[in-house]
Amino acid sequence: MSNITPIILPLFSLGIVYFFCLGVLLLTQDKEEPPLALHSIPFLEPLIQLLIRKYKIWIYLSSLVLAVDRSFQTLSFAPIEASATATTLGTTEATNEIMRRDPAGSNGHFTTFHRAVRPHLSPGWGLDGMVERALCVVGTCLSNTHNTSPQKVNFFGWVRHMVLLATTEGEYGPGNPFRELAFEQAWFKFLPGVPIMAGGFFPYLFARQSSYAREYLAQGFERYFRDGHHLNGCAALLARMEHGVAAGLPASDRARGEIGYSMALVNNTVPAAFWLLHHVYRDAALLEECRRELSKAVQFEEDGTRTIHLAHVQSSCPTLNSTLHEVFRYYGIGTVLLRQVVQSHKLNNTYLLKKGSFVLMPNITQHYSPKVWGSDANHFNPRRFCFIKRRNPAGMRVFGGGAILCPGRHFAENVILAFAAQMLLRFDVQPANGVWSPMVMEETLGLGVAKVFLLPACDPEVEVAARAPNEHVWRVRLPKG
Repeated sequence: MSNITPIILPLFSLGIVYFFCLGVLLLTQDKEEPPLALHSIPFLEPLIQLLIRKYKIWIYLSSLVLAVDRSFQTLSFAPIEASATATTLGTTEATNEIMRRDPAGSNGHFTTFHRAVRPHLSPGWGLDGMVERALCVVGTCLSNTHNTSPQKVNFFGWVRHMVLLATTEGEYGPGNPFRELAFEQAWFKFLPGVPIMAGGFFPYLFARQSSYAREYLAQGFERYFRDGHHLNGCAALLARMEHGVAAGLPASDRARGEIGYSMALVNNTVPAAFWLLHHVYRDAALLEECRRELSKAVQFEEDGTRTIHLAHVQSSCPTLNSTLHEVFRYYGIGTVLLRQVVQSHKLNNTYLLKKGSFVLMPNITQHYSPKVWGSDANHFNPRRFCFIKRRNPAGMRVFGGGAILCPGRHFAENVILAFAAQMLLRFDVQPANGVWSPMVMEETLGLGVAKVFLLPACDPEVEVAARAPNEHVWRVRLPKG
């Protein structure tokens, strides 16, 4: 009996706690709140199923997605953004207090931040400057690839390096800290620990390497600003700095803020570019069709230069654009869009959402909905968007929605399309072993931080070979305006 007692008492105590929590859950449930997701074993069964089925379990009402978008003042991302920024970037308590102060209000830190930065990422001279710098890097990298052609590379890592350099060059200019190999390596050591950091789960214990890498990145960005390199950066960067100074953020925390901004800049552009090239190159008919469309966007200059007109690529290459948007739909499911209820609200005049609760909208439920996309919603169809004249705004959430629409989407799409156009016109890509194997994706619970796209679980080796033996000068001309 004495040996059994130490086992029974803890189990009995856990049972009391479990049934107490169940009673609180049921007794505090308002009849106007959304119905509870009750299971045969409340609390425990959802956790077990989540671990077994990964991201394939969800609860949703598609009709309410747009209602959430319209209620952005009462269902806000800002409080979550403030908390995640503080824990992920390791900012000082003084900065954390500034971020927490009325985060969802019209004068809250993140509200005024987005108001200051967003115009510089919209179509115009500021965006054009970013894209031009990014494409200069792409052009240099591809010329170097031609000079060493053919070469075998790990496809995802190769694309990742090139797109990382291009996008950050567009942002930070000639003083771009990502030009240093050690800085890039620290970046990839930092990323795996971001979910632990964002959750505040003792990062120096459970994400030690990522925590040290974060400090290295922060020091690198501090040097970047201290040396005045930001003066040659993009307009959005200068707007961020002006906003941070006006808000009273110390220089060290303004530098840390760039780590978060770089995540938003890079983490989704890289996988989208990879998946686009992967699908086009592995499908001979699709590759031929895209090249036929792109050939009409090329102008041959008298000096032999090939000029790709990006406006033509955007408007008159339906198959390439459709494939890109199918990449957004099919692979852009790696996260859950979160909102916090900052004041009790009756959503769509139907469901009562109490202050302090959270609204979760998994991308997969919208992106894979047969009601929106048809019976083949679970399959990749590169020509799907060739036949869609008007998109359902609730069906595609890769860039968010409503007032929380990613301001960097124009930059990402321009860089991806221009990069893909040059790759497809100038190079052939074949698997090193001669066979395109099915790609397995990383398993995810849909809790990525600033990471919407699923990633490949392995990095396939491919051979990149120039289509023409003699290199020509290639350039991309941006749309006028």
